[in-house]
Amino acid sequence: MTGRLAIGRLAEVTGVDPATLRTWESRYGVPEPERTPGGQRRYGPEQIEKVRAMKRLLDAGYRASEAARMVTSTWPGPDFGGLPASRDDVASLLTEGDFDALSLLDRLAGAMSVEDVVIDFVVPIMREVGERWARGQLSVAEEHAASALVGTWLGAQTRGLPPPLRPGLVATATPPGERHELGLQMISLFLRRQGVEVLHIGSDLPAEDLAALIGQKRPVVTCLSVSTEGATRELNETIAALRAARPGMSIGVGGPWFVEHPAPEGTVLLPNDIRSAAAHVLSLAG
Repeated sequence: MTGRLAIGRLAEVTGVDPATLRTWESRYGVPEPERTPGGQRRYGPEQIEKVRAMKRLLDAGYRASEAARMVTSTWPGPDFGGLPASRDDVASLLTEGDFDALSLLDRLAGAMSVEDVVIDFVVPIMREVGERWARGQLSVAEEHAASALVGTWLGAQTRGLPPPLRPGLVATATPPGERHELGLQMISLFLRRQGVEVLHIGSDLPAEDLAALIGQKRPVVTCLSVSTEGATRELNETIAALRAARPGMSIGVGGPWFVEHPAPEGTVLLPNDIRSAAAHVLSLAG
């Protein structure tokens, strides 16, 4: 029990009074105590972080029940040594179009945060899928099957989240000729889990249609993703249409194409790392 805190000390280090902690514990299971041989409650380091996360969500306007659900459903467990699946397990099922891949991803999300599942599993798997397709080691059908299943799983993670509370809508889309949208879906999910309202419009959108919707919905930030040279041909036209439809809006661009190419003038280059990109968009949204 070394390093475990009594409830009074937990209250001191988190800034949450003991009575509130007891209420959270009895109603929502946050924090979750361990028991000494004498039956006294003690709280480990992971419970300190859960309480702090709960407090941040409440300060942001979430109800206690919503905050507790988010904390308990997304927090990594204390044991990281026995994850329920390997990357190879997930990758094989994804490329086979096997819906059991979704169950494995769900099981991983029960052992670690959704963000970590995306960063540590989904991103490297899909990068490898793309590279193997480019080398002719995977068929187009296998690549599409994996992408479709990942898209389905990402969408499922958004359902059940509390309503967005932060001001300012963020829109995500790809310009004409660009069909790869998984990166934007990941960013959208990360932002929604931070309380941001996100409108993910989709891929391969005609500039005039995208601009019309942006003018109607009036987001504070629109993010565009480009992975191939073909999609850059109409990118400037798309950006011009967006600026005309929504003057003063921030336009973020990202994707594999911009790893080696500059961003169009007047746009904001987003980091290639999904977590960092989401954080950057969050800062743009204010």
